[in-house]
Amino acid sequence: MMLGVQQQQDARQTIKQAVTDEGTIIMSYCARSDIEARFGVAEVQKWADLDNNDVAASVTARITAAIAFAENEINDRLRRGPHVIPFEEPPPSKIVSVCASLAGIWMYESRGVVDYNPETGAAMHRHHWTKRDAHRALREIRAGIIVLDLTDGPATAPEFVAHAEEDDS
Repeated sequence: MMLGVQQQQDARQTIKQAVTDEGTIIMSYCARSDIEARFGVAEVQKWADLDNNDVAASVTARITAAIAFAENEINDRLRRGPHVIPFEEPPPSKIVSVCASLAGIWMYESRGVVDYNPETGAAMHRHHWTKRDAHRALREIRAGIIVLDLTDGPATAPEFVAHAEEDDS
């Protein structure tokens, strides 16, 4: 089932709100629907159900843990970069995408899945490239190569200015 943009935003808003002891609302960078859009509903369900008992609360808790892991990885990799961490709501679409990828891969890898590269025979799971691309995107965001679509004004990526050499004559 494909959700429209507004439906995805509404679902993300509903699913990911948590209230701290101080009453501050914390928003996640992605929601279950984002992970499902990336990897498929059946795959996410299977990966999140570690005990294979189809208990909805356990699956939801596992997906929540995967999102928390992905958010922490994003924040850790982008700290001391050009952006204020954590990102405010709504997070930039690239961050939502990277979060969904990392959360899905965390669940996939936690099942102990071992795949191999059919060309080389080397151990490498089928989502290796997705993980590599997510990490590359984070490096490029931190370096200012990828400029995020921040809604609160211009991106804060560093500016590169070429200075003309002064003529000493």
